[in-house]
Amino acid sequence: MDRVLGDSLPNNPARVLQAKLSRLRSLLDEASPGARQMLIRSSGGYKLNVTAETLDAAEFRERIRSTSAQFSGQEQVLVFEKALELWRGEPYAEFADEL
Repeated sequence: MDRVLGDSLPNNPARVLQAKLSRLRSLLDEASPGARQMLIRSSGGYKLNVTAETLDAAEFRERIRSTSAQFSGQEQVLVFEKALELWRGEPYAEFADEL
């Protein structure tokens, strides 16, 4: 709970945590059908099971890699455009200050 709620815990931290988990499940459902299963409950709490296959960036890299090897010219452009459609917003925008 410390990682999610910080140092100033609310009156009912368990209820707040459950509300945040519910919101996370909703966001996962909106992002991709079946993505809710990535949130796993275990004896130690909750874990977000993210693999390379579930990340837009990994899928993007794979499309670019395979396209470069399989296609040329205009075909590459079309597949690259499809790969760019994976992004919502500016790619890696949250890391702009890190560059």
